[in-house]
Amino acid sequence: KRVFGAALGEAVKIPCSVTAEPPDVAFQWTVNNAELLASFASFGLESTLTFTPKTKRDFGVIACRAKNSVGVQRDPCVFSIISAGLPSPVTGCLVVNQTSTSILIDCISGDDGGLEQEFHLELYESADHRLVANRSVKHRAEFRLQDLSSGTQYLALVYASNGKGRSAPIELTVPTLALLNRKFVADSPHTEDISLVLAVVLGLGLVAILVLMISVIICRIRTKNRRKEAAEDRQRRDNAADGRRLNINGDIFADHSSKEDLAEMLDTGGDRKNPDVIPPIDGYSVNLMPDKEGSGGGGGGGVVTHDDNGLAFHQQIQAINSISSNHRLSMNTQSIGNYSTQTQTPPPSSDDTSKTLHRQRVFPLSTPV
Repeated sequence: KRVFGAALGEAVKIPCSVTAEPPDVAFQWTVNNAELLASFASFGLESTLTFTPKTKRDFGVIACRAKNSVGVQRDPCVFSIISAGLPSPVTGCLVVNQTSTSILIDCISGDDGGLEQEFHLELYESADHRLVANRSVKHRAEFRLQDLSSGTQYLALVYASNGKGRSAPIELTVPTLALLNRKFVADSPHTEDISLVLAVVLGLGLVAILVLMISVIICRIRTKNRRKEAAEDRQRRDNAADGRRLNINGDIFADHSSKEDLAEMLDTGGDRKNPDVIPPIDGYSVNLMPDKEGSGGGGGGGVVTHDDNGLAFHQQIQAINSISSNHRLSMNTQSIGNYSTQTQTPPPSSDDTSKTLHRQRVFPLSTPV
């Protein structure tokens, strides 16, 4: 079934052809089931009807039927006549995308005039009216124009068309964007590879910098913590040292005792009642006392001390001074040697009392924990 569009008063030629044996056929035309006696011409197996609708009731269905000596065509050829005209012009044309080398134009389609329509665009340069592009599309009036000159003014003509003709055109002035200080460089086949390598190198560099920064921050934090712990440890040791006590010959001294007090105590204290006892030297003292009391012959009870005793005593005072200045007092339980004294006595006799050299053990200096 074919469709023909026609306006009122417009003549439409409708062809009809058949296949028959014998080929001697006659044609019959009907419009809306009403037989037409004229207005058609037949030539062998083909007939052509010229139809002109005069009123709206003339639009409808037209049928063509052939017959020969054998019989009448069982299924006729059917055609539709509809009211048709020129399509309406497009409306609402806008430039929806515009760059330096491309333009996108979108329009709203109008009435198709009863027939299928197409949309057309003709693009001219405004300066010399030279045709630059000619586009035709169906279903939607949208045109994408590319490869244009930058900074150029163009004139676009947009219109619709169908089987009856074309609509009035719509004119648009569309410029392309101008380029400022741009250099065009020919594409290189290695451009993409170089860009990819640069991107990878840049990414690795950023990652390395980030890792380095994190490492530096961690090292600084650890160093700060170690310094803080070391300072706290020194403070704890100093606080613990403040509570220590020193025991010398039964007398108790605090770490913060002055050097003069320690020296005076060693010089006058403890052994005042027994002057024969040599002051302790590194944990030892020498006691020169007779085994018995009584009148002795010769220099009974007399004591002759070795000159090294004074030197040892002086060394002891220096050691104590050094320890007290650091607020720590520790004494090594180490023997500094055996000090001997010689007594000059007359030959032993039964009346004389022999003098014996006694060595008395004194506990070493200690610091309580």
